[in-house]
Amino acid sequence: MFIYFILFSTTDVLGKTYTVENIEITEPYNLSFDKEKVTDKAFISAFKVLKSRILISGDHKKAKISNLKNIKPMIDSFSIDDETFINNNYSARFDVIFNKKKIINYYNNQNIITSIPKKKNILFLPILIDLNKNELFIYKDNIFFEKWNNKINQNFLLNYLFLTEDLDDIKLIQDNLDNIENYNFKELLNKYNSTEYIVCIIFKDQSNVKILSKINLSQQLSVSSLTFNDVRLGDDNTIDDLIYKLKINYDDKWKIQNQINTAIKLNLTVSIKSDKLKKIKLFEKKLYNTDLVHNFEIFKISSFNTIYKIVYNGTPNKFINSFGKIFDLDISKEIWEIK
Repeated sequence: MFIYFILFSTTDVLGKTYTVENIEITEPYNLSFDKEKVTDKAFISAFKVLKSRILISGDHKKAKISNLKNIKPMIDSFSIDDETFINNNYSARFDVIFNKKKIINYYNNQNIITSIPKKKNILFLPILIDLNKNELFIYKDNIFFEKWNNKINQNFLLNYLFLTEDLDDIKLIQDNLDNIENYNFKELLNKYNSTEYIVCIIFKDQSNVKILSKINLSQQLSVSSLTFNDVRLGDDNTIDDLIYKLKINYDDKWKIQNQINTAIKLNLTVSIKSDKLKKIKLFEKKLYNTDLVHNFEIFKISSFNTIYKIVYNGTPNKFINSFGKIFDLDISKEIWEIK
């Protein structure tokens, strides 16, 4: 007779949380110093970072102002590293771990859909075109190329990777300059085996700037067009502001693709052979670590099969695409089976 025990405690519980790391706090170390107030300040800062990562920019103003009374119940734990007392100042780094379900419910109660805070590397090609001079700048004298990654902001999810400087690439773009808005850049991007990219074309005309962005994330292509008036590209603060606004726009595109819509409750039943212990453990870990899995339970165990009931906040295709990369999934019957 086959006897099988499932140890839930061995499953990676980190899938139930959102972690915000490296929150740096510095406070004067004097007679009024209060360690609890410093920790509270770290909680508020960490929550603001998490909010920026999981909400599209348009929902920030809709969200209620959060105070410690709201924030503390959503914190599972925290840790403090690198505490120092130098020149009458206290400094430390905080890692704050939030309860994912409580965070999602908190915003759902405000009719706000949250997104999975999934970081991503993306190939980025900024092209600056001076319409007055009909000149093209890709690397040299392209202020967007030079300054794009100067300021690192941990609120953003996209990490931008640049093409290496190549004369052939420049010539290819120059040859298509007259039709640059319709050019698909496929020939250039294929050289880098990149199916995910952002091509940012900046048209400069006197003091006006038009920015056309071709954004391909997770095989979904979109086009964004923005216009800015009275822009001085020679001014560092103006460039920093433009770059910041573009990064917000690009991050929003990525967040929209990863939104967790709890109004969608897809009920799935999945079976695995009970003697496939490693596969069962891997499957449970994947369930815990998949943000769109709202809940799951073991519905039935026998010596032959272990059957799971799963509530999924997405479409069947999303589930298949996510789990099908790891498991051989047979969906031909009412109860899906992992081979």
